[in-house]
Amino acid sequence: MFAHFEWPAMEPSSTAVFDAPLYRPAHRLAARARDAEAPGMASACQGRPFGLSRHLVPQGAGETMFDQLKTRLKTLDGRMRDAFDGAFATPAGRRAAFWHFQLMDHAFLRRLWTNLYPVAPGVWRSNQPDPRRLRRYRDMGIRTVLSLRGSGASSHFLFEQEACRELGLTLVTSKLYARRLAPRDELLTLLDLFETIEKPFVMHCKSGSDRAGIASALYLLHVEGATIDAARRMLHWRFIHFRRSASGVLDEMLDSYEVDTRAAPMPLRDWIATRYDPPAIEAAFRARRNGGR
Repeated sequence: MFAHFEWPAMEPSSTAVFDAPLYRPAHRLAARARDAEAPGMASACQGRPFGLSRHLVPQGAGETMFDQLKTRLKTLDGRMRDAFDGAFATPAGRRAAFWHFQLMDHAFLRRLWTNLYPVAPGVWRSNQPDPRRLRRYRDMGIRTVLSLRGSGASSHFLFEQEACRELGLTLVTSKLYARRLAPRDELLTLLDLFETIEKPFVMHCKSGSDRAGIASALYLLHVEGATIDAARRMLHWRFIHFRRSASGVLDEMLDSYEVDTRAAPMPLRDWIATRYDPPAIEAAFRARRNGGR
């Protein structure tokens, strides 16, 4: 049985950048990315350790320095997240993408914490794996990786795409959200994918808490015919999901399905296709969270 925590493997990585020294200054990597004609990456970093020194200066009244830093880090991450497509082909851009993956995407925290958990026979959930962990997943028999973070030129996706290709794993994607509901078409596509995906497979988001939780719940309801109570157990604090946080809107979706079909039971797919109303569910959640319950 796999635990939620695992020690990092000592074998060489399938990608050389993951063997790079962790102490190498990020601003040097950004400068090299600029010199290697990776303008999108270099302008985002601006020759600083991911631009952090400029963002530490207090701006505006009424905000704490922590609030300002958090806001600026999110802005910086948003600018950098999709800036690696061209830079990834150069050694310097690749190292810059590595540092973004480690520091901004928090990959360094996931070296020991995997949030790996069995959902059903041949189905697992976890947080974002790095190339080393993808190799271990392959060795335990995993054939397909389902990323719930979508696709794009982000550092985490480029490393994952490359590693899956090298390891012979099939990578498929879906775009879910932690703090708002996915549109109807995306959920219907996900349910269809559940019916055809090659097992064993692992589904993941960033932390393996919210998006992986609701996807696991939907899998149990749609494929396994599980009860709503069994599905709810996929959204639990042991996975670092908290109903009282903004991600509680995912619990609200399951509540809505339960209430709406209590008198006249309806398969999940039919309910999503005909009755699922994200704006109404989100409004009900906000009202309860603001003291309506």
